[in-house]
Amino acid sequence: MSIGTDPEIFLKSGRNVIPAFKFLPKKENGIQKGVYGTTVYNDGFQAEMSCAPSGCIAHVIDDVQAGLKKLAELGRKYDPKAVLSLENTPHVSAATLKDTPEEYVIFGCKPSFNAYERGGEQIDDPRRLLRRFSGGHLHFSFGYARNFNQNQDFFQKKETIEPIVKDLDALLGIYFVGAAAEIDDPVRRRYYGLAGEYRLPPHGVEYRVLSNAWLSHPAVANVAMMFGRGIIRLHDKERFFRFDDEEVQDVINKCDVKNARRFMKRHEKLFKEVFGRGTKIAAGYSGDPIEIKHFFEMGIEGIESKVNNPRDIERNWDLFSGKYVSHCEGAMHSWTKFVTSL
Repeated sequence: MSIGTDPEIFLKSGRNVIPAFKFLPKKENGIQKGVYGTTVYNDGFQAEMSCAPSGCIAHVIDDVQAGLKKLAELGRKYDPKAVLSLENTPHVSAATLKDTPEEYVIFGCKPSFNAYERGGEQIDDPRRLLRRFSGGHLHFSFGYARNFNQNQDFFQKKETIEPIVKDLDALLGIYFVGAAAEIDDPVRRRYYGLAGEYRLPPHGVEYRVLSNAWLSHPAVANVAMMFGRGIIRLHDKERFFRFDDEEVQDVINKCDVKNARRFMKRHEKLFKEVFGRGTKIAAGYSGDPIEIKHFFEMGIEGIESKVNNPRDIERNWDLFSGKYVSHCEGAMHSWTKFVTSL
């Protein structure tokens, strides 16, 4: 199994968003950085990075770190006060939008699909919506898995993928509603990142529900990817779960933290089992009890219960300290190393 990601993030100067198109090229001319080939580029107002897929999560985290560092460097070059912001639904002034070229005002036109056949509110005039959004999309490839191959037509793939997307919602999606309670803005899901949102790249599935809250810390990014891996692994064994679709959608689409945490407590054994099975490359591994304990607590109590100042991306990712060690081998960078400090 390979995992990849293409998270988005805003840079701000004081209270103002720095439009990414001011200092970053378009995707087709993206700037490469990192051992495995992270590419950074603008997606309108937000910056985006595309990280090469890998069977090793530590390699993906390395590329995310390299991408964040490059974005911070380029942002500072444009504006010395530029900082990476974890705000995923920032305000953009009407005056700024009025003076911005049309190509950077419109929202992405590549369609997403939805496992529940629902969509966000229609945006008739992008210049009148004074918000822009960022997500933390994860890619999972599982071409070896039962009932899936890259040569299937769209409807065959859709039939195979949608039960997986629904289980990603019920476990990974709901987990991050609880964990990111102090970071996520419920306004975002009126338009973007609704429960069930996905795309069908050739390699498998792009899960588009999560915000970029997992960019708060490399250990949290590890959690997101390991938990997702655990869910995909159980589907490879044709193990499917049956949750109430309406309940799952309500929790995610309303960012209902209270009911997300109630849902987690109701299914505590399952959350812990699935996370444990995703924590190591070896598929038969059942997880370390201490790592599992802190994982579950973070969902119930919030990222801030484990990470001091989750919004300080530069410090948490050691972008300029020189302390970041590749393959997440530095102190605090992997979930395994991180929990030893708690």
